[in-house]
Amino acid sequence: MTTTTANGDAVLAAKLSEVMASVDRIPKNGWNDHFRYKFATESDVSDAIRNELANRKVCVLVDSNITEIRPITKDNGKSTFLTDTAIRIRFICGDTGAVFTVEGCGTGDDASDKGTYKSITGAIKYALMKTFLVPTGDDPEATAPASGFSKSAASSPSPVQKRSGGASPVTHEGVDNSPATPQHTTPSDVFVWKGGKNDGKPITDIDDGFLSWAADRCDVNDPKWGKSNAVKLAAIQAEQARRAEAGA
Repeated sequence: MTTTTANGDAVLAAKLSEVMASVDRIPKNGWNDHFRYKFATESDVSDAIRNELANRKVCVLVDSNITEIRPITKDNGKSTFLTDTAIRIRFICGDTGAVFTVEGCGTGDDASDKGTYKSITGAIKYALMKTFLVPTGDDPEATAPASGFSKSAASSPSPVQKRSGGASPVTHEGVDNSPATPQHTTPSDVFVWKGGKNDGKPITDIDDGFLSWAADRCDVNDPKWGKSNAVKLAAIQAEQARRAEAGA
């Protein structure tokens, strides 16, 4: 943090604290058709915070720098590019000239020319939200997602396997005997559903309603199917947490 005087430092801190107190929960007005979840848009976040800063004569300047653009191939065989961008946001007090600097980063996924814009937009949104501790109602590390899982069931480790190395995807009726890994440490799209109308689908392609319905029927205490139900429930929770994090 760079400031002109100690007093200016305190004045800017007081203004930013007022902004933090004035911005309550931001509604999730965005909608993702593919994964079927709501999320708080960048414009929602910016609109809620920008006016509060401007009313207190706090100017905001954003610098961005592309750190890497890397080609990848998705599981469905389609090629795309991931653009990593580092940003710096400066909050400048119009009364004292004091400056407070926040750094952040974002990644944009786009096969065309919009990866840079996506990465900058995401980086700014999350930097503002985390700087002012703005809640959206989602917690990617929550042990009890909105569908009403119990804490004891949700705390079961997720036996996620990567596709590499010849490991087969975990299915909800199979029992994984490999060492368990913590939740959310590997992508949830390694899970492939088995049985019913979604047989053979990666869990990322299954709609929220079905996942909630299936999770409510995962009895981890069942004497016969409890272990496989725990595997399935952990996969569902990992995917729900991933969607919540993506839409926060």
